[in-house]
Amino acid sequence: MCLEDHLAEIVDTYTLLSKSPNVYKQKLQQSKEPPSGYYFGKQHKGGESLYDSIKQEGVKTPITLRFRNKENDIQIDDGHHRIVSAHDIDPNMEIPVRYRDIN
Repeated sequence: MCLEDHLAEIVDTYTLLSKSPNVYKQKLQQSKEPPSGYYFGKQHKGGESLYDSIKQEGVKTPITLRFRNKENDIQIDDGHHRIVSAHDIDPNMEIPVRYRDIN
C-alpha cells in the first residue's frame, strides 16, 4: 500500500491536505525553499531545502502521529512538509513514523 492510501485511511489531517490543493501546494513550496530564520532556537540561513534533502536521502526524522481519543482516531502531529515532499518525490517512499498517545 502506498503512503497516500495508508494515510488517507487513518489520518484525517492528511485527507485535508489531499483535498485542499492550496494547502498542499503551499506546504510543497515551503519545503523547496532554503531554510531561513529560527528553527528550534537555532538560526538557519541558506543551505539545502527540506525537499532536496528528502530527494537525496529520504525522510530521516520520523513524522509524529497521535491518538486523539479512545477510538484510536489518529492525526498528524508533526511532519506535514515531510509527507508532502516525500509524496511529490515518490508516492511509495517509506516514511518513519513515531506514535504519541495523548490519553
